[in-house]
Amino acid sequence: MNILRFFLIVILLYLFYPKFCNGQDPSFSQIDNTLSYYHASNINIEGGAGINLAHRRQWSKVPGGFTSSWINGTIKAEKKNTSFGFNFISDQEGAALIQTQKIELVCRQQLKISSKRFRSIKSFAIGGYAGVERKSIDWSKLVFSDQIDPVFGIYQPSSQIQPQKDNTLFYDCGISLTTSLSFKRTDLRIPINIHTSINHFISRGDESLQGIETQKPRLFVISATSTIQKNDFFNTPLIKPSFQWELQTKAHRIKFGSLAGYISERAERAFYVGMYYSTFVNYRYHINASALIPVVGFEKQINNSVFSFGYSYDMILSGLNVSQAGGIHEITMALSYVTKKTRYKQGSNVFVKCPDF
Repeated sequence: MNILRFFLIVILLYLFYPKFCNGQDPSFSQIDNTLSYYHASNINIEGGAGINLAHRRQWSKVPGGFTSSWINGTIKAEKKNTSFGFNFISDQEGAALIQTQKIELVCRQQLKISSKRFRSIKSFAIGGYAGVERKSIDWSKLVFSDQIDPVFGIYQPSSQIQPQKDNTLFYDCGISLTTSLSFKRTDLRIPINIHTSINHFISRGDESLQGIETQKPRLFVISATSTIQKNDFFNTPLIKPSFQWELQTKAHRIKFGSLAGYISERAERAFYVGMYYSTFVNYRYHINASALIPVVGFEKQINNSVFSFGYSYDMILSGLNVSQAGGIHEITMALSYVTKKTRYKQGSNVFVKCPDF
């Protein structure tokens, strides 16, 4: 059985037998550029409007492969603590075209803290999303083992029971909390954002195409990011360490690493490079899928907007043989618009400027 048939059977098992196996959400490698994908409470603009995009092409040598796309939009009035947004997610698995589309509405409320006793705590942000999700499959493109003869190849119809329907629709909700901290050490300023989310906190509906009432397994995510900077945010090297932990159905994914960048105030642009390490731990398997992920990107300020572009490639170290399946490419883009008054307060879509003490 070739690798394509193997993947199709695995996908089918995960899709049609939710009592024994639960599917996994798509996961992106660039931690710092996809925070709003995981955390509804992430405030990625100071004021104005912003849009974020990510596209991930996984296992390019497998016909159809795995392709995930995400679009996020946010609007936030200046000097207001409430922001609204949306997420659109599209995921395609393999040549059998198992497709998932999801649209979510997002609301965030920021609570600024002013306390002499807890000066390092600057704000809390509470966020949540609610949306609908659609899953569909093209049954005619699936090949099962009982259709294959060692001499004649595929020669007969499958005895597998065809789903009652080729698509299903269900709803989904999640909650999130972001804590913003700031520390000052001599000539260094260190803002730290800690995000905690429970996605699919409420998920009801007929998720299974076999008519089995079920719900999506909850996804727990904790992310921590920082931007280590001198007192002058611009024209100085910036270091951004990041960590992210995901848990879904006893499968853990741990990602950590750092970006290093430079923002030129005069040229109104920034460049950055970085490296992440990712490991995916599934309790059912002894071999963990791990990868080194180099990242490059740039940013450019155009009038009152900031445009960002990032690219990463997962260099697989263990698990699936990359020579058979192909590599993993991921691109991200972001565009934020701010008023002239807050132009340099925003500065960057990637690096976070520490607030004044």
